[in-house]
Amino acid sequence: MERLKVPRCHTPPPLDGRLSGVWLAGAEVRPLPQHDGRPAIQETAVRLVYDSHHLYVAFRCHDNDIWGTLHERDDPIYDEEVVEVFLDPEGAGRRYFEIEVSPHNVVLDGINTWDNGELRWDDSWDCAGLRTAVAMDGDAGPELTADRWWSATLAIPFDALGLAAPRAGEAWRANLYRIERSRRTGEEFQAWRPTQQPGEPPMYNVPARFGWLEFG
Repeated sequence: MERLKVPRCHTPPPLDGRLSGVWLAGAEVRPLPQHDGRPAIQETAVRLVYDSHHLYVAFRCHDNDIWGTLHERDDPIYDEEVVEVFLDPEGAGRRYFEIEVSPHNVVLDGINTWDNGELRWDDSWDCAGLRTAVAMDGDAGPELTADRWWSATLAIPFDALGLAAPRAGEAWRANLYRIERSRRTGEEFQAWRPTQQPGEPPMYNVPARFGWLEFG
């Protein structure tokens, strides 16, 4: 599914890390495959809605080993466990926003820019007004415990992206990712729109293979 129609909501969804209420009427991607199209071992579901001020994204991650050790904003949480939203409103594949959230509700955000075949990362950009929350059935400490799932909810302000709310029918390039590093079942690099062919190593910065979010 390359194009996902995101419905407009009249009431903001709850931002408590749980997928209930308005979230249940959102566009759903389930499950995320792995980065090369193979089925995932641990299922991830994503839901999206929007209103005049925010794009709302919720991830629900089955996880038999939730963990993390990083606690400061813009720490390299991609080296542990994380969910990620990549947004390219211009659709040109040259400059796009990246927002990540860990099970500890740590945020990493920045802007990726391709310039003459080289990728530049600018982590000086903060998504002003971003709100996130996580919930879990388990323990995100470094110890190996009996875990079941964790979830993250995000409210991404359009004005933090320098944009007005999208009009009905407008479409943005985007991708939705999860990095899972279970000590029980191994690593998984999941993607709504797979960015590699089978057997290729994971690489998420492939904007030509992003999908489209169409705003309803």
